[in-house]
Amino acid sequence: MVPLSSEMTPFNKSNPKNRVEADDVIRITGLCPPREQAFFTIMRQSGLKPHIIKKLRRKDIELNSTTPCKIDFPERDLEPPAFIGEEAVNYTKQYLATRKNVTPDSLLFTSHTNQNKEINTKDVSRTFRIAAEKVAKEDHRRLKLMSLIYFYRDQAKPYLKELENHPFHNDEFYRDLYKKHALPLLEIETRITIQKRAPKKWFHQKIESQNNQIEELRQTIVRDKEYISSILSLLYDNKGNWETGENIKLGDKFIKLWQEAKDVQLMHMVDFLNERKKYVPYVDILEELTKTLENILKPYEELKKTKRSKNKLLP
Repeated sequence: MVPLSSEMTPFNKSNPKNRVEADDVIRITGLCPPREQAFFTIMRQSGLKPHIIKKLRRKDIELNSTTPCKIDFPERDLEPPAFIGEEAVNYTKQYLATRKNVTPDSLLFTSHTNQNKEINTKDVSRTFRIAAEKVAKEDHRRLKLMSLIYFYRDQAKPYLKELENHPFHNDEFYRDLYKKHALPLLEIETRITIQKRAPKKWFHQKIESQNNQIEELRQTIVRDKEYISSILSLLYDNKGNWETGENIKLGDKFIKLWQEAKDVQLMHMVDFLNERKKYVPYVDILEELTKTLENILKPYEELKKTKRSKNKLLP
């Protein structure tokens, strides 16, 4: 009957097809009119069931600028109060702004045609179902209004556990528990917005990671420079003969293969840049390696030029 109740409807919350995620809740809420937006958000932030919310009057709910705000719901008895966060407060204020002559004793949610008549929860449930079908049509989930209760219970588990460990305290004690253990998990719109903007942050992290890898490779190049030099000496100096051409082709093939690999890497990097644009730095690892290789090759290129010059001077 209240947020702590273990009462369940026949609706199977454990079925993945019935599970509603935070982004689903936001999308469903966005497809609905102000009255239902407020109703849904109070429900998923307070854990109150529809038959309790429909009985609320304006005086039962705080709509302060400081959250969490308390709800003194009917049938509370000795149970803790319910609370809502900024998101529910904002939606409720927007809905109340569409109504006239709202007094402390006015029903919080009413029929569209009669301000003194309780809202029909079947209408609310139908509105939720129609919006949910649009959101969940791709994976064929069957989301119902009670999904919001299960969403609350999943998100507020730390808070509900604290309530079990601290019975019979005053309302301000419970407000503090809700603020610490439930509110950060139930204020989902800001959290989802941050997640949607995450790709940019992700790219920056990826760039930083790539830069670190590049620096490690550069250090590896320095460490392996002597090793590379030894290879080239083996290819050109020890066995290569510029005058006879003996064993020169082996070194030429090595450089040609290196250049081909560099060209392929360049092509792939260009394609990658076209997809990610400015968020991805252009870094060609093979180009960095090639620069080092070219520096090592300079003595051999100079030797080659010298040999050619001498051949031209010969009669």
